[in-house]
Amino acid sequence: MDEQTDVDCGNPPEVLCRNLTTSGTKVGDTATYTCLSKKSKSDTQTCTDDGLWSGGLRQCKCDCKHLFDDGVMESGVYPINLKNVGHKMVYCDMEQDGGWSVLQRKLNNEVDFNTSFSSYKRGFGDPSSSHWIGLEVMDALTNAPSEVIMTFFVQPGNTQHVLHYSGFNPGGVRSNFSLTVSGYMPDSTWEDVFSEQTGQSFSVRGKDYDLESGMDCAQQTGGGWWFTSCSFFSLNGQNASVFKPSSSQFFSVSPPTVIKVRRL
Repeated sequence: MDEQTDVDCGNPPEVLCRNLTTSGTKVGDTATYTCLSKKSKSDTQTCTDDGLWSGGLRQCKCDCKHLFDDGVMESGVYPINLKNVGHKMVYCDMEQDGGWSVLQRKLNNEVDFNTSFSSYKRGFGDPSSSHWIGLEVMDALTNAPSEVIMTFFVQPGNTQHVLHYSGFNPGGVRSNFSLTVSGYMPDSTWEDVFSEQTGQSFSVRGKDYDLESGMDCAQQTGGGWWFTSCSFFSLNGQNASVFKPSSSQFFSVSPPTVIKVRRL
C-alpha cells in the first residue's frame, strides 16, 4: 500500500469571510475557499504528503450583510473584514430582513460618550453592549451605497421613534468625517432632522466644528456628533436632544439608542 494514501491532513481551517468546499482530506485532495463578497474570487489549498494544507489565501472583505446572505440568522457579535481597517468585531442585527451592522448602541449612561476624537475615530465600548464602532470603521462599512436606521426614545412620554435614510456615509479623516445623509424614508416616525446635518464635520469636546458661535456642543451635550446647533439632533450625549420642526419644539432623547447600517 502506498504510504502517501494513508496521509490525512484533517479538516482544512475555516477562514474569515469565505465559504469552504473540500474534495477530501487525503494527499492530493483540495480545499476551495470562495469569498462571500465576491463569488468569482476563490483560492485553493492542497493536502500534501507531509499532512499539511498548502496554498496561499488572499484576504476577502465581508460585513454583516454578507454573513446574512450566507445563511447566518442569529443576531450577535461576529468578526468581519473591511478594506483599510482589517478584522473587526461587530454586532450584527439579523432582524428586519437581516444583515445590519450596528454602529452605535447606547443602552444606558454607564459608558462615557464624552470622550476624545481619537476614541471616536477608533471606537470604544463593548460591541455586545453599549459601544461606538469607530468613525473609520463606519466609513469602511459605507463605502458602497448604504442605508441607515436610527432608533431612540423621546421624553416626555418615553416614546420610541425611528429615522430611516437610504443614503449614509460619515466621510473620512481628511474631511474631519464630514457627514452625508439623504433619502428620508416614509417608515420614519420622526420628522427629517438628520439630513439637515449633511456637510457637518464630527465634533467632540475640544474639537468644535458645530455652527454655534462661542459654544462647544459636544461638551454641552456630553458626546460627539455632527452638530449644527447643540439641541437640533444628537444621540450620543447624556444631554442629547431632537428638534421637531412642525412644532418648533425640542425634546430630550434617552437610551436605549441604536444606529445601524446595511449595504443596499
